[in-house]
Amino acid sequence: MRRWILICCPLIVMFILSGFGFKPFKVEVPELLKVKEPTLVSFPQDESFLSNYQIAPPFLGSQYIGFKEALAFKESQGNYFAINSYGYLGKYQFGLGTLELVGVYDGNHFLNDPILQENVFNVNISRNKWILRKDIKRYVGVHMRGIEITESGILAAAHLAG
Repeated sequence: MRRWILICCPLIVMFILSGFGFKPFKVEVPELLKVKEPTLVSFPQDESFLSNYQIAPPFLGSQYIGFKEALAFKESQGNYFAINSYGYLGKYQFGLGTLELVGVYDGNHFLNDPILQENVFNVNISRNKWILRKDIKRYVGVHMRGIEITESGILAAAHLAG
């Protein structure tokens, strides 16, 4: 009886799993993320206005400012007025949903106000850190596949994931 169970159980599991098939994975875009109408965002045309805010910061170390500027450089090369092809805005490439989450409802105003962009980044990173506080405590310092997990890495991943 035991031998029969040991032989049949793996076969039954194999048949069940093969019943799901090997179909290509299809991603469904949630309704909230679908673009229903174009968002009007005006881009400043005055080059002198743009040159005041485009900076190339030096290496700022591993402190908060260094983290913030490295993330901004990866997102938009530090350009406060950047808009990517997916509609993400500003130096840190925020989506409209994230902006609404922190209380900003006007994309044009956000795009043209570097101080507001910095404030929104600070609020969002603080929010992410609070949400991920248990994961940060659990995983900081752990090595996975030869890479050390850091707090800044977790927060950067949360920013990129939205």
